[in-house]
Amino acid sequence: MTKKGRILYLDIAKGIGMLMVVIGHTEYVSASIRQYISSFHMPLFFLISGVLIWYKEEEYKEWEYLFEKKVSRLLVPYFLFSIFYLVIESSRLLIKDLEGWSTIFRGLYQSICLQGVSVLWFLPALFLSEMIFIWIRKNSNHVQTVWCLVALFISIYFINIDVQMFFLARSDKLILSMLYDIISMLLRGFFCVGFV
Repeated sequence: MTKKGRILYLDIAKGIGMLMVVIGHTEYVSASIRQYISSFHMPLFFLISGVLIWYKEEEYKEWEYLFEKKVSRLLVPYFLFSIFYLVIESSRLLIKDLEGWSTIFRGLYQSICLQGVSVLWFLPALFLSEMIFIWIRKNSNHVQTVWCLVALFISIYFINIDVQMFFLARSDKLILSMLYDIISMLLRGFFCVGFV
């Protein structure tokens, strides 16, 4: 089942998940199939992450070590791909002489506040959810962890509804719009803990 420290069935599951992501973003596939695929393809990656946290016994490792490891494996690629995306998008605007700089500034802002441009939202959400999950595991037993995750999952779902209603009614104010992006990123990370 393992080869050089890798768990083959998890690698296969990740490969299937990647194929589902590609198919789910293909416009030539019917909307109903894309909707079905979207219902599970991203939670699958969070689930695999949770299995790997258990397999590697990360809850017993030093917090500083885990933080540095997760930053280097998730946030560094996030910022590198964000820069790459913004350079490509800026070049496209310059070559075609288009007026879309507000899109570039919005993308820069979203990258800085970890909201993510395009599909890059996944990396900060995975980082935050893994770190929260590991913190919960370090500070509770198995039963307490389950109850904490259930309470967190349900609470974040309802808090998110209230946050959306509050901020969408005031979306014309720039500072509140920015605050909403930051809060929604945090809520997304907390919500994803339930999948980890």
